[in-house]
Amino acid sequence: MPSMCVIGDIMLDTITSLSSSDFTELMDLKNVAAHIDTVPGGTGVMFAIAAIQANFKKTSLIGKIGRGVDCDGKPDIAGAYIIDTLKQLGIDVYVSLDSNNPTGRTMITFFPGGKRLLVANSGANDSFSTPDISKGLEEIVDQSDILFISGYSLLKSERAQAIISLMERAKRGKSLVALDVVPHSVYRILNWATFRKLTRHVDIVILETGTAKRLLPSRNVGKDCPNDSYEVGSHLLKYYPAVLLQPDADHQCLIDRRGHIETDWNSNYASPEATRGRSDILTARLLHRHFERLRESTSRRTAAYK
Repeated sequence: MPSMCVIGDIMLDTITSLSSSDFTELMDLKNVAAHIDTVPGGTGVMFAIAAIQANFKKTSLIGKIGRGVDCDGKPDIAGAYIIDTLKQLGIDVYVSLDSNNPTGRTMITFFPGGKRLLVANSGANDSFSTPDISKGLEEIVDQSDILFISGYSLLKSERAQAIISLMERAKRGKSLVALDVVPHSVYRILNWATFRKLTRHVDIVILETGTAKRLLPSRNVGKDCPNDSYEVGSHLLKYYPAVLLQPDADHQCLIDRRGHIETDWNSNYASPEATRGRSDILTARLLHRHFERLRESTSRRTAAYK
């Protein structure tokens, strides 16, 4: 079984749902009573949890959290809670501490009609940089079969430089590099040339079909094709050995240069809050199930460049 190392945001999520309420009535109330959960979240945490559920033999999480106010070398309260929770799930956590910024936090409210409001303060996540890469952290990357990276990690210059150096290390060690392209509106932030430069070491690119259409230089890709995931995928395969496309929240299509591998579906049509992280679960189990073929696809690319 393959092992997984995840790099991405580590957040403390505060979640409430008002989806069963009438929105007009809510606006008239001055005090709304609802259940509130506080749980570990963030793109790194969510995928690490999904990897555990997909039975990767070992799952590690790399990131940055806030340092406690006592300056005793311990995490702040939010960071300590997240680490303890993840360790109980069997995830190995490797974090550096930020003395100037707290552990990231997110407030998520679910509204009627499947709408969601997310307010986030990334906190310590954005300060991850090259000095945070210790020898022990490098060894974790070396020992992992897949290095999974959240696209948010590439949006800040110093953080991106550190992540790219870890991608390079993973490639030297023959690990697969998978990138989850987030935010889905990344095409508003990065043009194609910049995106390609940042992702030049990526083996498996994971993204929504709509995001891919807007990001690719050919703006009319797939617009008139009802099964356009395959058409979009064929364009992406010019640049990456494998592509995992997400036409919607409920299914994903994995392809490489030899053709279609598998389309996986989520059969649980519960409310969005009840199926939180479902996309991560689909991704993790596809990567786990087809690891050997994906590794072969990558080795073929490597041989072609020699």
